[in-house]
Amino acid sequence: MFAFSDTPLAQATVKAGATREDILKVAQPENRTRLARGGLCVDYTMRGKGRVSPYYVAFTTNDHVMNYGWTTCAAADARGNLSSNEALKQRF
Repeated sequence: MFAFSDTPLAQATVKAGATREDILKVAQPENRTRLARGGLCVDYTMRGKGRVSPYYVAFTTNDHVMNYGWTTCAAADARGNLSSNEALKQRF
């Protein structure tokens, strides 16, 4: 996934306090999914350095980034990764 770490979308996602507006300014998603608990999840296809990967960004009900990863919204939800409604906390 290092092939995509320097993309504007990945950079915007990991910024502390990032919101849905911040992410959508960078790129429009291919798919939007309303979450059962009221948030939103969006899917992208990341391309770079000869590689392709799915990428999702999930938002809280207050439109802050809740979670993101190198899979789809459907797969992340099935794993239980989208059950929270807490914004990401900076870990470093």
